[in-house]
Amino acid sequence: MTETDSQMVHVDRDWLALRETGHLLVERGFAGGRRRAALGRARRRTAPVPLYRAAFVPTLALSLAGPLLGLARGAKELVLASLATDRGISHTHYAQAREAPSTQMQLAEAASLIDTATLHLMRAADDVDSCAASGQCMPLVNRTRARMDIGTLARCSRDALDLLPSIQGARSFADDSPLQRIWRDLETGTRHAMVNPAIATEMNGRTLLGIEDQITPLI
Repeated sequence: MTETDSQMVHVDRDWLALRETGHLLVERGFAGGRRRAALGRARRRTAPVPLYRAAFVPTLALSLAGPLLGLARGAKELVLASLATDRGISHTHYAQAREAPSTQMQLAEAASLIDTATLHLMRAADDVDSCAASGQCMPLVNRTRARMDIGTLARCSRDALDLLPSIQGARSFADDSPLQRIWRDLETGTRHAMVNPAIATEMNGRTLLGIEDQITPLI
């Protein structure tokens, strides 16, 4: 938060996806002390309300993970709605795509991947909430596991979005198709540094092996 006489400039991202998520640049702005929050203070978890005692970095990662899961669920709903129209599969004898075993298996696998992502998200959220409620510092092993849970969500959501457009066919990637917009946004969003599956896996592996040196202070 800055003083009202500050000048703000909106900067759009010239990216393949997430184009409405630009950022603000503040010119000639001054942020007073009451408008600033130190990262160290946010990590101390001394607030009387459990919500504000939640482990800072896992909570930050969770805030990014929820929309990603929502995109995957939305993609599944779009495909189910399309299959309900009794459309066929081009260049085959299937008059109804939903009657094809390939459609059934791909849909079931995509749904299972989304369910897996949901379970990992809920476990990470439960870990954060329970530690905040107890007033105890979230143990390192739980924090790195939460990061890996979110990385698993990212990976499973991406895998589901690999299957769902295959059910829908090449029409999924038309400019006016909501499914291709979801696919682009998810492919981009799941590569955010805070949800990167490879980084999260390395962090968790180091913790499990008792290696004290971590690759980042943001755990």
